Amino acid sequence: MRLSSQSPCHHRRMGNKIYTMTTEPMIERQWLPAHIAGDPDAFPALMKAYKGPIYSFLMRCQVNDLVRDDLFQEIFIKVHQNAQSYDPGRALKPWIFTIVVNTVRSHFRKKTPQGPVAVDILADDAPSSQQIVEANETQRWLTKQLKSLPDPQRDVVLLHCFQKLTTVQIADILHKPLGTVKTHLRRGRQALIQAFSRREPRTGGRS
Repeated sequence: MRLSSQSPCHHRRMGNKIYTMTTEPMIERQWLPAHIAGDPDAFPALMKAYKGPIYSFLMRCQVNDLVRDDLFQEIFIKVHQNAQSYDPGRALKPWIFTIVVNTVRSHFRKKTPQGPVAVDILADDAPSSQQIVEANETQRWLTKQLKSLPDPQRDVVLLHCFQKLTTVQIADILHKPLGTVKTHLRRGRQALIQAFSRREPRTGGRS
């Protein structure tokens, strides 16, 4: 078989598996196999791609900012340790977030959650002072409401609404029946909608 000069690659055997190494940019599903095969650029690329989504998830789960870096490192140590179990025929993000969710749960079993951490919902690059005040209030409110949800509902809402995972993927991550995941999502959303409807609207000034 002749390889195109535009797609230079070589093969490396690890145990009973043969991995294809390429100098072209890798798609997500190639990162862990390439890392296992010894590609020094694969794991840093994986960490860079998932740093934002994982930090966002940790923040919304009330992980204190003082330990967030340590937890991020712990997650990727586990990713490295479990890399052989990843099936590149399946999507990477649900596999990664299975480790993320389990690590966060373990963290909160060991430690008492700290005070609420605001959720970054500012979309304007140059918000006014009034917008900042209102956004911060909304952040605090949303953080409080998410924290008040039962753990199963909060996990599903965070994974679906913020990480954009499907209910099928979430069921696989949480090892729950699909119907149960859909119920948790529906009830979590209903609870947030009801809480929002009871929230007093902010007036323009103080009396």
